Order: sequence, then C-alpha cells, then structure tokens
Amino acid sequence: MALNQSYQEWKQCIFEDGKQPFTKEFIKQRLSILKDVQHPEYKKFVTIYGKDHAQQIITYFERALHELP
Repeated sequence: MALNQSYQEWKQCIFEDGKQPFTKEFIKQRLSILKDVQHPEYKKFVTIYGKDHAQQIITYFERALHELP
C-alpha cells in the first residue's frame, strides 16, 4: 500500500483529489479522532497504517490547521 510521502502529496490527496473541503471544522474533527487512542476510528487507522503513520497524519492535520485564517 503506497502512503503519501510528503505533506503536499497528502494535502492534494485529501483536499484536491478527494474533494474534501479544506475547513477548520473538518480538520479539527479529524484531529480529535486521531488524538483519541480509544476512538474506534483511531484504532482502525493504527491497525491498518501503524502508529508512526498516524502521528505523521496528525502532524499534517496540525500543519493544515495553521494554514487557515
């Protein structure tokens, strides 16, 4: 399974290719899930991609949040 190797690849995949709106609401929602180790979506994500990748995605979402006014 190919994972995005950079922030720009990830951002393009989620917000451009995936057509997800680039909004604070969406980003905060994803961060709250990914930072909750008891959340079922977090557990599933870690099972599929691993903890290191989960942490990288959290970093990407935090960076994206800082890009918004």
